[in-house]
Amino acid sequence: MKSLISEILAPCGNWDMVKASVRAGTDAIYLGTKEFSARAYAENFTVEDVKEVVKYCHLRNVKVYVTLNTLIKQSEIHKAIDYVNRLYNIDIDALIVQDIGLAYLVNKLFPDLNLHESTQMNINNLNGALIAKELGFKRIVLARETDLEELKNIRKNCDIEIEVFIHGSLCVCQSGQCLMSSLNGDRSANRGRCAQPCRKDYKIILDNETINSKLSYLSPKDLCTIDNVEEIAKYCDSLKIEGRMKSKEYVYSIVKSYREKLDKGKYDYYLDEVKNRGFTKGLINNTNGCNYVELGRKNQIKGNTIGKVLGKGKIKFTEDVFKKDILILSNGKNTFPLTLTENYTKNSIASFKNICDALENSDVKRVSHIKIVEESAEEKNVEFDLQVKFICR
Repeated sequence: MKSLISEILAPCGNWDMVKASVRAGTDAIYLGTKEFSARAYAENFTVEDVKEVVKYCHLRNVKVYVTLNTLIKQSEIHKAIDYVNRLYNIDIDALIVQDIGLAYLVNKLFPDLNLHESTQMNINNLNGALIAKELGFKRIVLARETDLEELKNIRKNCDIEIEVFIHGSLCVCQSGQCLMSSLNGDRSANRGRCAQPCRKDYKIILDNETINSKLSYLSPKDLCTIDNVEEIAKYCDSLKIEGRMKSKEYVYSIVKSYREKLDKGKYDYYLDEVKNRGFTKGLINNTNGCNYVELGRKNQIKGNTIGKVLGKGKIKFTEDVFKKDILILSNGKNTFPLTLTENYTKNSIASFKNICDALENSDVKRVSHIKIVEESAEEKNVEFDLQVKFICR
């Protein structure tokens, strides 16, 4: 069942992600092509691919937004306009744009094409929203630095659609203003080629003396707003998930979780069972400092606790687990995996020969949920509601 409030907007970097997000219950998807995308290293689509994606999604009542969210060089203007024309002719639902000059031209040449302002334009207050409306944008994608109070202010005082990031990777730099990748990696983040220098480890040096060990001081945790997404949804039109370079399992799990939270008030799919850097509630919820960055290992699957080691090679399960689920156990120094060969129910106790080194009373975590893997790849038939009228003459 579709939520009656904000749409869920899912990231798609390939066909598998398109199908997985639709199966999970998304209302809309966004994707990039091999031209002018801020995710130049994603698999991406050709324009012909997008044509097929649009057909697939529109048959299932899902909208398709296409990104053109890089800065455009003067020498590229004609090529960019030709690209927009090709997208316009395949019935996309909106174009996401960063370059303000290109936005002006698109609005003049394609007045009935919905323009969405990219988060890279760094709109984070009411004045920015009002200017975007004057420029002809139908929707603004707010910078991730915008807090909930300012979101409410924009909603109250500007008649424009609002899109807000609710989940996924974060950038340590102000949205759309990062030059760090160009400086350190000779790759422009504003041209879709971020080298991710903020994810690296750094030393802190004061007066030529190293005062701390190498850690990822600049690497933000991943945004997760599922605890208060209903409140955020009251003040925006679209809830956006980051992750065009992630997997089909990732997009299925995240979309399914937020879909169930919005529609039912609870969710059964575990966000910790897909890759993440630990979670922060983000600047939208005024979370910063040590609660915003992860200093240790990054981009790991944290896992969801599903049991306890009882000792002597036994596990007591606190959740239902399934054949082919992958679990992680600890011996106190290192972790090691265990792939299940059968199903076990909640509160059951099972013995395993190969976990005798596991630390007694330690948590057992699931890092791969076979239900997510299988459901994200499952094809379902589409039911169409056709109304036929017979006219007698």
